[in-house]
Amino acid sequence: MTDRQLRRYFSALSLAAQAQSFISFVRQLRTQESLRTVGRTAAGSFPSAKMRRAIPCDSRGADSLWALALESDPSVLEFYLEPPRTELYFSKPNEAQLDALVAPYFFVLWLDGAGWADCLMEDFLTHVARTNPGRYCHDGPGRWSCPIGEAFARPFGLSYRVLTQSMCRPDVLPNTGNLGQRDIGFVRS
Repeated sequence: MTDRQLRRYFSALSLAAQAQSFISFVRQLRTQESLRTVGRTAAGSFPSAKMRRAIPCDSRGADSLWALALESDPSVLEFYLEPPRTELYFSKPNEAQLDALVAPYFFVLWLDGAGWADCLMEDFLTHVARTNPGRYCHDGPGRWSCPIGEAFARPFGLSYRVLTQSMCRPDVLPNTGNLGQRDIGFVRS
C-alpha cells in the first residue's frame, strides 16, 4: 500500500491519530521483521505477493498456516508478523489483577479495520480459558475472543481477533507443509 493509499484507508475507516501512528510504526518495522521476539526460529520463508517480500515462518508450525491464509484472504490488505508485544491485564476469580505480556502473531490491515490477530490452536485456548478465565472466551463452535485484548484495542479504534485452525478451510490443514499451496483462506461466517 502506498502512503497515499494508506491515508485514504485511514480516512475511510475514520481512524484516530493514535491508531494511525501505531499502524505507521508497525509498517516501518517491516524491515526488521523476524521470528526473534517470542523465541521462535524461522525455518524458512515464503514469497508474499501481497507484502512484496519474503515472509519468515516456521514451515513446521502454525505461523505458516496463518501467514498463507492471510496472504490469500481478499479482505486482508497487509499483514505484519509479530507486532510489538502488548501488556494486557485480567483478573482471576478471587485473585488480584494479573498481567500478561502477549505477542500476537500478526498485526493486520483488513478492508473493514485494523488490529491484532492472535492465531492460536483450540487445545491451547481451551487450556488457557480453563486456567485463566477471562483471558480467552469460547464464543461457539470454532469461535474465540480475547476480551482483554478487545478492551485494549477498542480505545484506539482497532480490533483484537482470535483466529483458530477451525476458521481455516479444511483443505488447508493437510497442505501446510507445501508453502507453494495458494488455495488457502479463512472460512467466513
